[in-house]
Amino acid sequence: DEELSRAGDLDALIKAHERYLRKILQGAMMDKVPRVSGVGARSDASADDEKDESAVLGVLNKMFDVILNFTCLQEETYKEALLDVKMERDRQRRMRSRLKRGQYGEDAHLEAKEDSELRQMNPKQCEKVYDRLLSLETMFSRLLAQLRVKLSEHSSSDAQFLDVRLDFNEFYEQQAAKSSTMGVGAAGTWPAAKGKGRS
Repeated sequence: DEELSRAGDLDALIKAHERYLRKILQGAMMDKVPRVSGVGARSDASADDEKDESAVLGVLNKMFDVILNFTCLQEETYKEALLDVKMERDRQRRMRSRLKRGQYGEDAHLEAKEDSELRQMNPKQCEKVYDRLLSLETMFSRLLAQLRVKLSEHSSSDAQFLDVRLDFNEFYEQQAAKSSTMGVGAAGTWPAAKGKGRS
């Protein structure tokens, strides 16, 4: 930073360093430091800035919740898949063992029990996982659309530029246009950020 290199004494260097750190924190949306006099004070923050930051952070926190829920669902599904694989391997092993003893197939009682368990678990489990995935997809889509709107309305040009970068290939703009021509306003659509029409 040029300001750091231009600092003439230790006090100027400390102040320049504080401003440099504040700039980094603002860029990362992590500057929720109380505005009091002294080290790290935000003399340049307006009420609008704080309101904008709170709105963006609120949406981001909700998005992280959805991401965590998706991760948990992924973990549960993986465990269920491993359980299915284990059950199938156990069944194959029992069949080989019976074959060595001159018995063919699997024990009828065990086979009926396992088939019953699989019938109870698989269709319902798959349907539940699918429903949860759809729900998480819908929530994430809505929150991402909200985030784009909040960023486009933000008082900081950096936040507005972040909105442009999120849609650098205009994917969401095209989705929004497609939804509006089809008259779709359902979840999972991507509204264009306000004031961000591109030519």
